[in-house]
Amino acid sequence: MRVSRALAVLALTGVASFSAAQSAEWRTVYQEIAGRACSDTNPRPARPRGDHEATRRICPAYLGFKVVIEEFPNRHELRITQQAQAGKSATLGFLSGLGPRIEWLGPARGATIMPRALIVRIGAADIGDEKSSLLAVMKVASQEACLVGVLDVRTNPDANEVARREAKKRAESFRCDSDPIDVLGERSELAEAFVDRLR
Repeated sequence: MRVSRALAVLALTGVASFSAAQSAEWRTVYQEIAGRACSDTNPRPARPRGDHEATRRICPAYLGFKVVIEEFPNRHELRITQQAQAGKSATLGFLSGLGPRIEWLGPARGATIMPRALIVRIGAADIGDEKSSLLAVMKVASQEACLVGVLDVRTNPDANEVARREAKKRAESFRCDSDPIDVLGERSELAEAFVDRLR
C-alpha cells in the first residue's frame, strides 16, 4: 500500500517573523496522545469494524492545534489541524502504530513555544520487524505542514536527539511542495523502505 507523499496545506495564524524565530531558543513541549489522554468518539462499537471503518480519538486542543487519531483495523492515521483554520490539516497515515506522545518543537515564547515542528514515534511493522519503529519529523509552519523525514530508532542510539537536531535544522527551510522526504541520521533498510513508499 502506498502512502501519499503530499500532505495537506496547514495555515497558521499569529506566528512570529522568520528572523525572530531563527534567533529565539528552541524548546520542546510534550502532548500525551495515548489511553485516556484523548477521547474515543465511538467507545462501544455495535459490530466489528470493517477494513475501511475507523475508531476516531480526539485529543485536547494544544498550542493552537487539534490532534485526531483514526485507528483502522490495519493502520493508524494522525491528523494535525490548526484550530483557526477549519478543514486545513496535515495527515500522516498508513502507520502500524503510534507512540504515546507528540513532541512539539519551536522557538520559545514565554513559558511555551511557537510550534515549528513535531516528532512522533511511528510503527513500521508492515515493512519490517514487528518491534521496529521510526521517529517521524514533521514541519509545522505558516501556510504548510508536511513530513520532513524519518529515522530508525534501532540504528540511532541517540534517536531523540538526532530527531530534535534535524527538526531544528530543516523545519524552517524545508519546502513541502518540492523538497524530498529524507532518511535522517544513520540510514537503514527499514527507513529507506518507508521513505520509498512515499515517493
